[in-house]
Amino acid sequence: MDVTCTAITGVLNPPRGAPPEPFDWRQAALCLHGEGWGPLAIRYLEEPLRCRPMPEAPGAKRALKLTSYAGAVICTNGTHRLAAAITWQLRPGAGGVLRMAATNERPERDGRVGAILAYAGGGSLEFVQVHAPANLDQLSALACAPSDLAIRRREGCRESLLVFPSGGGAAVEVRPRSALQRLLANRATDEKRDTGWFNWRPVPDELLSAWRGRDWLRGSLTGSELVGDAEPHGPLMA
Repeated sequence: MDVTCTAITGVLNPPRGAPPEPFDWRQAALCLHGEGWGPLAIRYLEEPLRCRPMPEAPGAKRALKLTSYAGAVICTNGTHRLAAAITWQLRPGAGGVLRMAATNERPERDGRVGAILAYAGGGSLEFVQVHAPANLDQLSALACAPSDLAIRRREGCRESLLVFPSGGGAAVEVRPRSALQRLLANRATDEKRDTGWFNWRPVPDELLSAWRGRDWLRGSLTGSELVGDAEPHGPLMA
């Protein structure tokens, strides 16, 4: 399917020698050696990609392959040609779109992306996905339902959580106790509501931006072609 370049947020396997993060696509393209690339390789970047390998590029194996997570896209194969293609398509006068790129399509689950965007507003977020039984119990106690994923928003010394039930359904917003409340509260009760033990990680701003600009996805899906429906990462579209 057609994939807008600004929706692509990263790559699954960054190549060796890539510059340290954060860096942009132009810097990534400047790191390419392009050994063996000929005129057909450049033409390939402008034509419908489908499931074709890149011609006149000896190191390029198999088709360029992307995965869309509700409109935020990552590359699962073809990192080098992706850096070239995005930079080429974002040049002045170009369309800014990868045409008919092979893309696994993973739809939004239970309205989670919409809930996260509404919760974030214009701010930044952190997330945690818990696996340890004790942490699962702790998070489930906060949401009063079995849960394994939470988004945190902090405003000064206060925080709130958006907790997602693992069985599906609407997210639940909860407010853990403040530091003062924890100090004054019964210790055993307080430990169940203390989120400091979780391994919080930032939700990348690029991911939120891609989700906010995901209006392109509906039209691209309408004009897409189903390539394979037995893919492990969702239906493969082109």
